[in-house]
Amino acid sequence: METAITQIADDRFDQEIIAGDPGRYDAIEIQPVRDFLSGQVDQGTCVEVDYVSPNFISTYLHCKQGGVECIGDHPSYALAKAYAQEMSAKYDWPINDFVPKQFHAALPTHELDTAGA
Repeated sequence: METAITQIADDRFDQEIIAGDPGRYDAIEIQPVRDFLSGQVDQGTCVEVDYVSPNFISTYLHCKQGGVECIGDHPSYALAKAYAQEMSAKYDWPINDFVPKQFHAALPTHELDTAGA
């Protein structure tokens, strides 16, 4: 069984989320996350911020009205940071980077990542 975490692509979906209305947002966030349902067939996803043992990095747009909307999932911090910088340059939004330094070089491999592989 294939899991989404160990083989996550550098997914970017800002155009679908922004949908021609960038004025709804005022910042970019970079967060370490984990899919707690990884490896469970037909269970969907349950992604939460995880500062202890993340399996990928997500980029979010901060909504002026509160909350965030995910615009990208990345297999590495470097790809997430590069994407955030592209969005920041394009829309002049500040970047709020919440990824602990120990995850900047590489993300750890977890038993959950290969469950059922």
